[in-house]
Amino acid sequence: MNYLELPLNCYSEGHTPDYSLYSNLEVNGVMTFRLNDGEHFEPIFDSEEAPIDKRGLFFTIYGRFKTGHVEALHDASSITITTYIAQKITEQNASLEDVQIYWK
Repeated sequence: MNYLELPLNCYSEGHTPDYSLYSNLEVNGVMTFRLNDGEHFEPIFDSEEAPIDKRGLFFTIYGRFKTGHVEALHDASSITITTYIAQKITEQNASLEDVQIYWK
């Protein structure tokens, strides 16, 4: 399977990103919080930081731009799936250095 052509659910208009703009990919946990003014998303770096009720927990692949900022590319429900996809994209693209996983 060519993971470079995988439609990413966070990337605009169903296009695939220009991976040459990124130095690497990053994987991080994200928690959805519902407050009075709507949904809020907060990064969660450690399973011990996550609330007991983990229904709002998901994982995101980010592209780290060579300029330093990040862009969300793809969300998945498990760290295993998210990491696997990020590793496959990195393996198939010589411009990406590695995958940084910010979850323990």
